[in-house]
Amino acid sequence: MRDGARRFAYRLALRLGWADVDAMLASMSAAQFVEWRAYASLEPFDEERADLRAAIVAATIANVHRDPKRHPTPVGVDVFMPRFDRRPSQTWQQQKALAQMISAAYNADIEADHGR
Repeated sequence: MRDGARRFAYRLALRLGWADVDAMLASMSAAQFVEWRAYASLEPFDEERADLRAAIVAATIANVHRDPKRHPTPVGVDVFMPRFDRRPSQTWQQQKALAQMISAAYNADIEADHGR
């Protein structure tokens, strides 16, 4: 499953009371699953709905207090919606540098323990 489908399957299983996500998926057709996804995009479930309400309030407050001369475009609700699937992109050089920093910190900690 791609494009967040597996994550959605877990949300749907939780909503429908299934402990076994794979059993839930086996019990429905692909068309039913697609329809559930479409429905959830129109009527978000639980926490997603709460996040949307909070984002609407935050956008309203931001727009009431924005200076239209400095910021002529109103702030959209999407700016305040949490995005849990975003991953910061790192180059391999950045990942290597981070690994070296962690290794150096670990080695310094070991040396400090042996010096006692």
